[in-house]
Amino acid sequence: MSAPLINLSGPLSVRVKEPSDGLFYWVVTQLSPEEHTADIPIDTSDHPYPTHEAALRAGAACLKVLKSDLMP
Repeated sequence: MSAPLINLSGPLSVRVKEPSDGLFYWVVTQLSPEEHTADIPIDTSDHPYPTHEAALRAGAACLKVLKSDLMP
């Protein structure tokens, strides 16, 4: 988990994707400031997880770290 230097002022969310059967990856995204554009990827898993739940838990842990880094 290594977030790029980006302005994290907007809402963040975790999504889980399954590009291949049984391989789940989490993605932390930030809501795009423009209405009709894709959300901005902030961080992604560097390896697959065996279940949707495992990927979601890992992504949520990353989100928690990102949010705690924003708090003074």
